[in-house]
Amino acid sequence: YKVPSGFSSVKENPLSLDNVGTEEKRIWLFQTPNEVNIADLNGLEIFLRNSDEKVVRIGDNSYSFTRTAETEYTKSLSVAMSDEDGQNILVPCCLAGSAVLTKKVGLPEGFAPKVFTSRQESHGSAVHHSAHQRFTPFGSGQVVTRSKRHKHKDKFRETAKKARKR
Repeated sequence: YKVPSGFSSVKENPLSLDNVGTEEKRIWLFQTPNEVNIADLNGLEIFLRNSDEKVVRIGDNSYSFTRTAETEYTKSLSVAMSDEDGQNILVPCCLAGSAVLTKKVGLPEGFAPKVFTSRQESHGSAVHHSAHQRFTPFGSGQVVTRSKRHKHKDKFRETAKKARKR
């Protein structure tokens, strides 16, 4: 069995032909970042009873451990193993599940992201949510921003000017 490029083989043979087919040991497929040493996961207990995501600390870093729901794709998986004669054989096995370990980015202390509740708050009070911008060609003038609110004010000013002239 030749390991594909970009992957590394298992250093020791942790699985035997007897262990693959038994129900006492369940096989999980883990996807981890390159900087994670798989040996650091040895003995780590992760309980996902109430949720599908947990935060795991490995060394100084925090990782998000997420269980994936696509276990039906791994039901008919084969494992390449060596028998007593050193021949590589494919052994059918059933994975209990798969999980993804992703690195969590640490935020600076005191950082609280601002959550906008409406469109108007996100733009501030200066620009109305119905505003449209008109750009003059070749940058020959300033950007003109018009909205329904501005149109109503202009109509009010025009009627006030007409009333004064009478």
